Amino acid sequence: MKNRLRKYLSNAAGITGIFFLLMGILLFLAACRNEQSRVKTGKLTTLHEFAGAPARLVWVQDLGDNTDVSAQSNHLRLMGYDSEDDQGERVILPGPENFYRPLIAPSGNRILFSEYKKNQVQIVDWSGRNRRDLTTGRALAVWRDPADGIDWVYVGRSPEGYQKPGSTRLYRVQLDNPAIEEPVWEAMPFGDAVHLSGDGRYFSAEIANADCALIDTERGQARRYGKGCWPGVSPDRAFRFWFFDGSHRNLEMVDTRQGTRNRIHIAAAPGIAGNEVYHPRWSNNSRFMVMTGPYKIRQGGNNIRGGGAGVEVYAGRFNTAYTEIEAWFRVTNNQRADFYPDMWVAETGPANQQKADLPEAVTPANSPVRGLHWPVANGKLLFAWDNAAAKNEWTGAGGQLYQAKVVARAKARFALNYQMDIRTGWYKADRLPEPAPVEYTDAGSVSVEFVATLPLQENQADGVLLSMGNDPANQTILRYEQGSLVLVEHRAGQDARITRLGQLPVGPSHVILLLEPGRILLTINGEGTTTYQRKISPFTIWPLIFGSSGNTKDPGWNGLLEHVALYGGILNDQELEQLLQGYRQMRKTAVAIEPVIVRAELVSASTIPSPEDILPYRRGLVVDEYRITKLLQGDLKDRDILVARWAILDGKSLPAAERQEGKIYELRLDAFDNRPELEGERLSMESDNLLLPMYYQFDF
Repeated sequence: MKNRLRKYLSNAAGITGIFFLLMGILLFLAACRNEQSRVKTGKLTTLHEFAGAPARLVWVQDLGDNTDVSAQSNHLRLMGYDSEDDQGERVILPGPENFYRPLIAPSGNRILFSEYKKNQVQIVDWSGRNRRDLTTGRALAVWRDPADGIDWVYVGRSPEGYQKPGSTRLYRVQLDNPAIEEPVWEAMPFGDAVHLSGDGRYFSAEIANADCALIDTERGQARRYGKGCWPGVSPDRAFRFWFFDGSHRNLEMVDTRQGTRNRIHIAAAPGIAGNEVYHPRWSNNSRFMVMTGPYKIRQGGNNIRGGGAGVEVYAGRFNTAYTEIEAWFRVTNNQRADFYPDMWVAETGPANQQKADLPEAVTPANSPVRGLHWPVANGKLLFAWDNAAAKNEWTGAGGQLYQAKVVARAKARFALNYQMDIRTGWYKADRLPEPAPVEYTDAGSVSVEFVATLPLQENQADGVLLSMGNDPANQTILRYEQGSLVLVEHRAGQDARITRLGQLPVGPSHVILLLEPGRILLTINGEGTTTYQRKISPFTIWPLIFGSSGNTKDPGWNGLLEHVALYGGILNDQELEQLLQGYRQMRKTAVAIEPVIVRAELVSASTIPSPEDILPYRRGLVVDEYRITKLLQGDLKDRDILVARWAILDGKSLPAAERQEGKIYELRLDAFDNRPELEGERLSMESDNLLLPMYYQFDF
């Protein structure tokens, strides 16, 4: 009886198992049918549904060690993805050879790419046939002229022997008649991340000092929007502009019509998990962008260089307000690294691409740096910089837009309230467009304005505030010495002329200095003007340098500078009064920032990269994870935070950058998002909690 029962139960269990197995198979098949019906109808694929139209992507795939992130080797192949077939990822050209920055032509049926080392642009059909040389240089962007339907490829070229990244000249070449080409831009060098606006008048590019700019090819001028890399202008007439931040996780999106901007966290894409991403590029349809990631293999202080077999291509769709990515689509799924994607979406309606001037928010009729009275935007104004958080731009005669910035050198970093702190480094004035020699050479007269903040330790403040010119034989230096300003003027073949000027009180002081043949006029805080005798020949007043650049034996001044203006000539009484009103407005509207001070335990420290690890960046921060143990000053509700601190400045590692996990540190902090001067600086971070709130640590 027991044996029969055991046999019956065994048979029943077997029948039951078979029943559930069959049911599982039926449910799986039903799910497949449901999935098939959800993502595919006729020839439509998930990419078609994602894009709302036929779409194609092209990219390069690394057949070597999966680390050729810059696509400059000969172990690549050219890949494609078409929403209207069932092939998925497929090989266009098998290689192995070099395919640099592939682009899909406006028609969608041809691909352009460059052989990087040969400096040659080639074109091939989507099928992989009819491959041929097109022109010399590197293909950077494509554009279809809405007026006549002619397709152009924009090509970067440089003179022989040019060793820097990017190009010095931009040309456009007709795709179907490459003998026809036209020069587009040669005013300044630019990087290879180029996009064209829909009307073809503007292109986005990275220019000097990692500045991301929108360039007007008709007016011959450029406007900076931020510091970073991979800038892009939208392929329509909305003139939206993005640039990639130094953490390689966010797009800074600028609405140039409204003058507003917001951050889009593209590292939040499913499958990226907050890790670094790369190769962001706008599609020909402004609602779509592409990128690659995640980059998780740390090589020194740079995850990007590590590449990795898990690096895939992702497409994102912006919401209609362009404030976030509303949907993602993972294009690739393989065991090879995929780089440099480009996406093409078929047009679904007529486009309005007529040429137009920049909208008012881009070239305003009147754009003072701060308030209504500063600077005096006359023909004499050479440079005006308020602070690192201001726009620092003005409009001159003829509607020319000028932008000023200061470039930090050595160990210089900006102070809590965005002033230049020149205790440990120096700054060089920079203007876009660059001043022409006629503006600054052989100046007989000059007007200088600045706000200097003298520290409480007045006896420790001796040093150079600023200098005009960088030739020691023809240089004018303003320094602080034993409580007074001192003007030192060097001219070739003459003894140095030293003039001791007025004293500065502790705290901020507004200084106007006028140098003209025969006399010096000095005004401090608007309390009258003091006149000094002067006998010196004309001099060069550019470049303008703040602190000691190394051309003098003096150290940099132990104080802060801001609200700086330089005029190639003497200002009249009315203009001087305008400067005083501008300073009063500045003091009236200024809101001092106070640091949050905490004691915190170091939970996780990032590895300190070497300067070589972060190239081409020359300044880099590391991000550590802390747990706050005590709040000493300010308001901070978060307990666990990320803290960014400087590790590399001007290509050199900072001493004592290493930190000990488990140790308690006292930190002076400000929210990282409050620090516009940090955008575009390289961030190295290893914490697993990448979405914690982030702060910036002041070293002193």
